[in-house]
Amino acid sequence: MRARSLKAEVLQRHAFTTHAHVQQELERWRHVYNNERPHEALGMATPLTRYRPSPRSMPPTLPEPEYGATDEVLQVNSNGLVRFRGPALRLSIALKGLRVAARPRSDEDGVIEFWFAHHRVARLDLSEPKP
Repeated sequence: MRARSLKAEVLQRHAFTTHAHVQQELERWRHVYNNERPHEALGMATPLTRYRPSPRSMPPTLPEPEYGATDEVLQVNSNGLVRFRGPALRLSIALKGLRVAARPRSDEDGVIEFWFAHHRVARLDLSEPKP
């Protein structure tokens, strides 16, 4: 059996009329993909035969990110925006309700970086004109 993609095997073969029909076909495809079809990258085994649950459990809540004493900590609103020295800056809706740090770059005057934990999520150059 030649391996094909979800797009070729499901999405292009059906004219879906309901969400239930989409779900039914996706579940059928997932079962075949994981339980029946051999995968070359797995030595022709199926993914189900190789799956092992993680011995580590996910904690019920993740700890809040810790930021430095000189960071300006801001709360992302429900639209993914933060207010920083006036106008709102769009970060990401994925960060809504979370705290981020605004950090000036020491090597670039007027440039502020926004961080969530150890990920830089935005850069703002205060010398650039506002759109």
